[in-house]
Amino acid sequence: QIWIHSIQTAILCRGFARDQGEEEFSGHFLGLIHDVGKIIIFNCLNDAFSEGIIEGEPGSRAFKDMMSEMSRDISYFIAREWNLPEKFWSALYEQTTEPESGLAVALDRANSCAELYMLHDLNKISGPELYDAIDSLKCHGPVWNDFLGKAKQLEDLV
Repeated sequence: QIWIHSIQTAILCRGFARDQGEEEFSGHFLGLIHDVGKIIIFNCLNDAFSEGIIEGEPGSRAFKDMMSEMSRDISYFIAREWNLPEKFWSALYEQTTEPESGLAVALDRANSCAELYMLHDLNKISGPELYDAIDSLKCHGPVWNDFLGKAKQLEDLV
């Protein structure tokens, strides 16, 4: 599910990056890697839960809180460790503060829209709630419409 969300975020981030005057490839790449920290934490926490190091169950509130708290910082540190260009790790760092650069703004909007889409897909929010939120984020329009077509194709593949 994390990887599907990353692909969906990449599709949206590509369009929002273009809207911000950034390269589409950079937006797509950033969307793909933005949750790499979440993947690492997920694996580590699963191991810790299965070995009894941490009490509880994967999927619990504590599990989700730990993933959310630490994943953005880890994604940033991984991008630095991989020696990615500054524009990528800087945009990831800005997710922990207030996004200002074009790529950071594009990622923030894309991630929020992809999360809303996932909530709707899981029947956690209704269609009207989804579109009210999308409108408030100013995510509607060609980027969103393009995403909807591609998201359906992606779901059919999975």
